[in-house]
Amino acid sequence: MNSKNKQFLFWGSMDALAFLSYCFFSLARHRIPFISDIREVIATVDMVTGGDSASTLLIGYFICNLLMLISLPVSAFLFLRKKAAAIPFACAQEILRFITIKCSIAIFPIVLTLTGFSMLAVNVGLFLLSEAIKMSSLIYCRKKQSAEHTAP
Repeated sequence: MNSKNKQFLFWGSMDALAFLSYCFFSLARHRIPFISDIREVIATVDMVTGGDSASTLLIGYFICNLLMLISLPVSAFLFLRKKAAAIPFACAQEILRFITIKCSIAIFPIVLTLTGFSMLAVNVGLFLLSEAIKMSSLIYCRKKQSAEHTAP
């Protein structure tokens, strides 16, 4: 297995793990994934009165979060099937990751959740570290891929 395949396997596994952990932690809190979130946002928007910009921001953030969650199984599929579209999809997905602050290395938030450790600097540091690792590995894969295509 070459390094590209290992990286694709890793990032596909991380996205699958992130999606499954979202579903697991939702169910563990007696919530229905997606449905409970939608109901909660609707109730919160209904409670926000006189703050149109606040409700607009809340809805915008929720839509980004929903798109991020929906994109996780798609990304996992692309990576695990070693599709060429995986890298551009992950790069586009990175915008949603920064808006929603969702780590690419899904193990980081899971460990923090299970240990109950919550410190803003550590959370942000791990998030930035995970995104730097992912983007640098994908750039490496892309460059290696380009070099293989141009080699005589």
